[in-house]
Amino acid sequence: MIFVMTSRILNNIPEEDHRRPVFATIYSKASNLGINEARNYVKDKTEEEIIPEEMSEGILNLLYRYSRLR
Repeated sequence: MIFVMTSRILNNIPEEDHRRPVFATIYSKASNLGINEARNYVKDKTEEEIIPEEMSEGILNLLYRYSRLR
């Protein structure tokens, strides 16, 4: 579920070079290290202006919802 939803959100990242690496890292961190690590990564990429603020909020909300189900 998180795979599909995150990929839909990240399709709107302006620079195509960043889409796959950002998605892969978010998914990997959420699956292997934990939701908090994935959330910190998203916040870092938002500060670096790779992920727009609106998109970041959507991803963080998705990660929060996913952490409750897990």
